Amino acid sequence: MNEELLPNYYFANSIPEEEKTSDYLTEHFEEVKDWYYAETGVADKPEEEQVQDPIFVALWAYQEMEDLQCMAQCIGGVNDTLLLAQPTLQLEVDDPLIKDNEAVAKIFHEQVRWTLGNSLQYKFLTGDIFNPIRSGAMSIGRLWLVDSFGQHKEVVESGSVTTEVVTTYRMDPPDTGTNNKFLLSPRLAQPARLNFHWLAADALQEVEMTKAPAKTPVCGWIIPNNLDSNLAIYDHQGLSLGTIDVDGRWRDAPEVTIERDTSDRPLLSNDHLQKLVHYLLEQREEFQQQFLSTLDNSLATIDPESFAEHSTLALLVGRPIAVVRATFSLEVKGLPAIDPTVKIESTAQAPATYGFTAVKIPIRLGDYQQLNDGLVGYWREKPVDDEGHYEYEDNIFYAPQSRLINHPLIQTEEEGLVYFEQTVDAPPQGVTMLIDPRGVVHGTCGVLPNQELRLPAENYNHALQAMEVNFLSTPVLCDRSNDALGNLNQIAIPLPEEPGSRWSWLTLQQENWSEKQKIKPVNFKATFDQSQEASEGWLQLSRIDDPEES
Repeated sequence: MNEELLPNYYFANSIPEEEKTSDYLTEHFEEVKDWYYAETGVADKPEEEQVQDPIFVALWAYQEMEDLQCMAQCIGGVNDTLLLAQPTLQLEVDDPLIKDNEAVAKIFHEQVRWTLGNSLQYKFLTGDIFNPIRSGAMSIGRLWLVDSFGQHKEVVESGSVTTEVVTTYRMDPPDTGTNNKFLLSPRLAQPARLNFHWLAADALQEVEMTKAPAKTPVCGWIIPNNLDSNLAIYDHQGLSLGTIDVDGRWRDAPEVTIERDTSDRPLLSNDHLQKLVHYLLEQREEFQQQFLSTLDNSLATIDPESFAEHSTLALLVGRPIAVVRATFSLEVKGLPAIDPTVKIESTAQAPATYGFTAVKIPIRLGDYQQLNDGLVGYWREKPVDDEGHYEYEDNIFYAPQSRLINHPLIQTEEEGLVYFEQTVDAPPQGVTMLIDPRGVVHGTCGVLPNQELRLPAENYNHALQAMEVNFLSTPVLCDRSNDALGNLNQIAIPLPEEPGSRWSWLTLQQENWSEKQKIKPVNFKATFDQSQEASEGWLQLSRIDDPEES
């Protein structure tokens, strides 16, 4: 209503700027509602037409909430009871009779106190069942409200049939014939969290523990080249390294020479980007074509809030895609909860967790069809040793944002839910992700709050500004020149104008690269004034600081 209703109301009623406060709707609700009803006549329309008006529905809901008299309070102690623990007051472990010179005894007591931690604040319940994972329905048989002074009011009396517990629609369980029940979604009773963190690009397994990483997680960049049907590869600073053709061949970028291994694969400075490039080179031509289609399909469903790009440039090349790594895991607070009623009789006896730490919980990366989610796709990393080296699990690329792709090594959301199965006991799961740097990567877990990762702007702004796109042009027929610069002065190619960018021609002459920034306009009239010759080179599209230079 603040975006759709109030601006029109302000304009129609000439409301001064100083009166347009954040609580204007609350203070003038009746005036705003009456004005909207009079302007649209929606109050006199049939009910089936009224519900089709979103502003009418919003006004009705707002008024209902304002008129509803209610209080909210969480129910304390539910999760503690499921873990057979009840809050209580106890003295901490200490021995006031220890003398200052009894260092060993003093250290022992301090160690015991530290080991017990907060467990002394609870006493164990023996009449209930240990439930580390809650799920199902809950019935309220008796409920008290207690204030800060210890005064209480019994809201639900034991055995009462007159008091009704009203739940929300989502918490309404199936009809069981029992009163005062409400649905409990699956949750871990013990405090837990979904860990979702970046991995540093220049290390194997260095976790960045903050949302703004000290080291960049960007290993490199990929730009789908729709004009040449290839993948342009860049380092983390946005410098061009080379391209992967659709038939799986590597070409060094102009003015760049990269060493090769015995299999003629490029040796790159970043191990993770090199692993990705080698993986793409090893796949067949069919995979390359489907992979390009997958990237295009995914980018078409991603539209971050901060995204802005010239549309004609996107017809020539796709949007830059960052190659990043991350890790996620399920983590409980402290040690996993155990059944305190089970007696431990030997050190070889396993803790009585009843296997809840081995329960597989689904985790989904990316949010299908949410425009602000920047995840293009990812590979699951499978460790191969204890030093952090890994391989892509089954070589499958998961693309939750793409449409159906018929290839066994590409799995999309339309083929079925794309998710992980993670346990509390399992080690952290690493992923190599392709993301739109301006979007957010969501981690969704049904039993814990969602997590998200956003790439800080300082990790990609400089790289995006430094990127130059190259288009192989072989051959180009041009006028023969008799000057010392060869045919560079006579290159004439029809090119689209790109605001903020500049075209140039790169060619290799006697093992030296030469760049010509001025390209002649094309003469569309047939002429035989000069002899023709074929030239090979690259068209380069680079950004410029001053748009008047383009």
